[in-house]
Amino acid sequence: MNKDIYTAQENTWARTSDRQLDVYFRDPENFHSGMRVTAVIYAVGRYDDEVDWDRGNWIYEWRRKTIRIRVATCAGYITEIDLVSPGLAKFDDPLETLWRNAEYFRNIQKNQAPAENTENP
Repeated sequence: MNKDIYTAQENTWARTSDRQLDVYFRDPENFHSGMRVTAVIYAVGRYDDEVDWDRGNWIYEWRRKTIRIRVATCAGYITEIDLVSPGLAKFDDPLETLWRNAEYFRNIQKNQAPAENTENP
């Protein structure tokens, strides 16, 4: 977690209900490529859990009685938002992907594509 995220977590006044959280995360107009997780924290309030997934890829979760939202990030930028079962298992498979940063995943696929053979046969 970086300083901006810590500051947002400490200074947000938002306190959303289960229904408000569901409505906010289901509206794709609330998200765009290049959006930082701090904007979400200020919009919906403090997250309930965080996990340093892998080399700067953090997972943040908002857990309520009837809803659980998982927000995946890379360097603080949102890459994917999933609806997850409100149960207790930390790494449940998502029930539904609510938003994906298409640009981010396109770049990953492009970088993972096998290199073309440039040698002459």
